[in-house]
Amino acid sequence: MAVAAPGAASLVKYDTPVLVTGNKLKPVKTVAARIDKKGPLPSTEDILSTILPPRSWTQDGQLWTQHVSSTPATRIDVVNLQVGPRACLRLAIDRLASSRARPSAGATRS
Repeated sequence: MAVAAPGAASLVKYDTPVLVTGNKLKPVKTVAARIDKKGPLPSTEDILSTILPPRSWTQDGQLWTQHVSSTPATRIDVVNLQVGPRACLRLAIDRLASSRARPSAGATRS
C-alpha cells in the first residue's frame, strides 16, 4: 500500500480524505475489463481511479484513503497552480542572485 502525505503537493485535486473502517478498502477495477463485458459503461470515478489510483496512508494507526476529484477545475484553480510555482522560482532566483552578489570569504579584491 502506498503511503502518501495528505497535504503533499500535487497538480491533481483530491476529494476529502475518508477513514477506512473494517475491510472497505477494495481493489480498483480496471476499466478495460468492464468495457469488454456487455453492460453499462464505467463511471467517471471508475475511470479516474484506474488512471490515478486513490492515495492512502496510515495516521495514528488508522487507514485513510483519498480519491481524485471528478469536479472540473475552475479558473481560480488554474491561476493558483500558476502562481505557486512562479513564487517558488522567483524566491530561488533571488537567493541565487544574492549569493552571487556577495563576495566569498576567501576571495580578495585587487
